[in-house]
Amino acid sequence: MQPVPDRLSFEDLPLGGEWVTRGRTITEADLAGYIALAGDFNPLYADAHYAASGPQHGVVLPGPMIASIAVGLGTMDAPLPSTVALVGMTWRFVRPARPGDTLHTRWRLGRKRSVANPEWGLSVWQVEVRNQDRTLVATGEVARLVKRRTPLAEAPIDEAQEPEPAAEAE
Repeated sequence: MQPVPDRLSFEDLPLGGEWVTRGRTITEADLAGYIALAGDFNPLYADAHYAASGPQHGVVLPGPMIASIAVGLGTMDAPLPSTVALVGMTWRFVRPARPGDTLHTRWRLGRKRSVANPEWGLSVWQVEVRNQDRTLVATGEVARLVKRRTPLAEAPIDEAQEPEPAAEAE
């Protein structure tokens, strides 16, 4: 199997490469759609009256929604790898995001390494999500298996190079 045309192979991904995405303004309709899709009716984001008297003083976006938006933005403006599988994500939600906020992401290829299958490599992307005021909303790591242009003859796993937790927020 060859990499998808216009997609980067594992070898082509520049370690330390960094991309900033366009912004996306999140609407009340986006939030309602997420709540309906996920079936997650937590009153912090599904009940405006309850949320107004809560610790965030208003409706906030669910963390998994923020992570999904970040991944979506990353598919629009960053070079796309020839992904075999998404194998893991970790996220920290450091400040609330709300309907009406415009979210941007910064993707940085923090680590890459060989895996047991010689046709693939592991890429670990460090992601920051910021709002329209450049306030940090979330940080995360997204780990993907990526197709190699040329399979390795042998690719032993080095356990010492497993992905580390996401960096601390600012």
